[in-house]
Amino acid sequence: MEELQKLYDALSREGYYTKSFEEFQEQYADPAYRDKVFGVVTRDGLYTKSREEFDAKYAPVKKKTILGHLLYSLRLPLESRSLSVRDLRRV
Repeated sequence: MEELQKLYDALSREGYYTKSFEEFQEQYADPAYRDKVFGVVTRDGLYTKSREEFDAKYAPVKKKTILGHLLYSLRLPLESRSLSVRDLRRV
């Protein structure tokens, strides 16, 4: 997620993106949007490596992964991993 934050920071700093990081993550989960981002950053020289390297470095964060990290950080038991985000608001 650190690398994706860096990508977001660069896009924001250069004026390519004006919304929040959370909104960027949601949009970035869409493969078509990632295609657009890659197109812009390569066209304008912000990224010069291959698409494969870009995809590996800036992989989208999956919501299940975020939820898993949250559950782990809260030290909830394994059976709690089936909770929804709505359930977590009560924690």
